[in-house]
Amino acid sequence: KTAIEQSPSQRTQEKNGSGYLLKIQHRIARNTKHVGMAMCARYAIRTPWNTVSIKGVNGKVSVLGTVMCRSRFCALCAEQRAHKEEQEIESVLTYAIPRGHTAYFITLTKRTILDIEKSYEANREGKKKITQYLRNQKKSGGLEVSRYTIFEDTYSEEPILVGKGEYSKEITTAHNHTHGLLLFGKEVCKIDQEKILKGVTKVWIKTMKAHGSYTSQNGVDTQLLDSSLFQHTRISKYLSGVISPKTKIFKEMSSSHTKESKGRSLSELMVDIDQHNRDSDLKAYTDTINTYKGKQRSFKCTNWKKLYKESLEYHDKELKALAQHYVDRLGLCSDLIGKIEKRSATIYSFMDLLNKYNEQVEEPKVYEIEF
Repeated sequence: KTAIEQSPSQRTQEKNGSGYLLKIQHRIARNTKHVGMAMCARYAIRTPWNTVSIKGVNGKVSVLGTVMCRSRFCALCAEQRAHKEEQEIESVLTYAIPRGHTAYFITLTKRTILDIEKSYEANREGKKKITQYLRNQKKSGGLEVSRYTIFEDTYSEEPILVGKGEYSKEITTAHNHTHGLLLFGKEVCKIDQEKILKGVTKVWIKTMKAHGSYTSQNGVDTQLLDSSLFQHTRISKYLSGVISPKTKIFKEMSSSHTKESKGRSLSELMVDIDQHNRDSDLKAYTDTINTYKGKQRSFKCTNWKKLYKESLEYHDKELKALAQHYVDRLGLCSDLIGKIEKRSATIYSFMDLLNKYNEQVEEPKVYEIEF
């Protein structure tokens, strides 16, 4: 009812709302290779064990029991996928760094390639060559590196004009680049760390040149992560983000404070498609969905997976002990603490969720309609 009573201008003010973005997605995803995105959460299969219902908590509405598309670029499904990735990264960083690991946040960029699929393939090849280089370092010198890699696309603020005269056309360009985490064990000295980072830079520049794209030394940005919990959580949120606008992590991490994340995110591109109806924006969206259909966007090496498994065991014990403390010693509701524990990756996110609950003065207003 609230959405119906709002004017279009009022609704478009909530540009990052998943409901608004999902409405746009249902319309523009029909002509992509992932047609399931156009039907996400629009129908349900009734079974004895699955009840379709609408649930509202403090004005936030969710539909339960519907069929989801599970796409990493879906306005609805991406939030769930991103939350899992965020928890994994937070779990690894808060476990590894206090135990002597040295972590670097790296950004690998290149000159814009107009074709989105070719740009993706260039990044994929660059990631492959870097993996081969790091494996060679392990074989020759026993230097092991745990790594997490993810591709990100940002889009030009305005379409650019390509060509001359009657053959000219507007194109919305996509800046496809790579972010990653490199974790060195405490047995890897500072000199070897710098050697590997320089080697990664050279491999990336050489690979991008082979794909017809130029990258300077400044095209590879490396930032050392300290033991700050704030920095760990910000990085976890940034790397796991897919469809929501990105945080200005470059400005927060860069010592010179001169770098910022530029361009539009996928959600901002979708909003502009709805508001301005530009063919170039729609083509950029369609090409992105088609390019990533059936392909990976994030990559984790074996060492990273081992660290994650160890961190899960460690944090699970810590969370259980902390939850038990709040129930037995402080007398908090066991149901509430159980829900917070289930949603938390570490004791840090546990405390964050608990603080948010304590800030709520009134009891949450909940309603549920079953069909």
